[in-house]
Amino acid sequence: MHGQIEMSVTIPKNKLLASVNNNRNRHRKIFLEALRGYQKKIVKILDKMLKDVKAGRRINHMINLPMPQDMTEEYNTVIKMLEMSSDKEIKLSSEDFSRFVEDKWDWTISFLSNNAPYSKTAQCLASSPAYKD
Repeated sequence: MHGQIEMSVTIPKNKLLASVNNNRNRHRKIFLEALRGYQKKIVKILDKMLKDVKAGRRINHMINLPMPQDMTEEYNTVIKMLEMSSDKEIKLSSEDFSRFVEDKWDWTISFLSNNAPYSKTAQCLASSPAYKD
């Protein structure tokens, strides 16, 4: 996602920490929204299966819905590292800048695509030009 940029930048730790926290909070919000959407879909499927069983109809025992994806621990690790760092400024490569500031991780497209069926926010971001390959 960061292309061929070979630069580094030094950022005040508190500014970087704020950025990663904001990105983590948005990520968590998307995950929780997706989880609620997933649960609603599962309940709807199970209700239909129960009605079919009670009516004596055959049912498909398989529920093939992907679980919402959550990468919150990735953010938590970065946040903890920054909090424990004694440095006042942090030097970032272009790749780390892309992850920590722009919130474009190697798994971002997968995260958005996986959660899009359950989350309007993920759906909007997944179709955004900023997250296209």
